[in-house]
Amino acid sequence: MFANGKVLVISTVDTFTVKGMEKKIADIGFSVQHASTKIRDIKPHTENTELFIYYMDGDVDEMLDLLVYLKDVCIESGKKLILVGTRMEYDTVARYIPKEHILEWFERPFELKDLLEKVTDYMDEESREARKKCILIVDDDVTYMRVICSWLRGPYRVAMASRSEEHTSELQSR
Repeated sequence: MFANGKVLVISTVDTFTVKGMEKKIADIGFSVQHASTKIRDIKPHTENTELFIYYMDGDVDEMLDLLVYLKDVCIESGKKLILVGTRMEYDTVARYIPKEHILEWFERPFELKDLLEKVTDYMDEESREARKKCILIVDDDVTYMRVICSWLRGPYRVAMASRSEEHTSELQSR
C-alpha cells in the first residue's frame, strides 16, 4: 500500500515525545528523518520528503525564517504539513502558512494513534496519486503523445487525447 513514504519531523529539541512519535511512524512502514528548526538542517531533506511534521515547542514566534521557508516549500512542491502544538503556536504558524498546506493540527497533549492514522491516510498510494498534478496532452500524432506521456508519467497524472473534442471530456473527468 505504501511506497516507502518519507516523513520529516521538525522540532527544536529531540524530546522523548518526538523520539516516540518518530519510532511509531517508522514502525508503520515509513522512512522518518529528524531535523532541527534550522533551515540548513531541513533543506537536505525537502526534495525527498512527502510530509512534514512540525512539533512546535514554544518558540514559534522566533521561527519566522523557518515558517517562511516551510511555506515556500509547501507551496512550490504541493507538500503538506502536520502541526503539533498549542492553539497559540498553531495560530502563529497559520498566519504564515496557508491553511490548504496544513494537513492537520494536533493540540498537545495529543493522541498518537490519531496522528498515525492521519499520516497513513495521507501517504496511502491512492491518495498520493490523487495529489499529483494532471497534464492533458492533445496532439494528432499518437506516437509523439506516447513519448511525451512516458516522460511526464511518474511525477504527474497524464491523459492523452488525439482530437480537440476529446480533451474537453478528458479534462472534465479529471
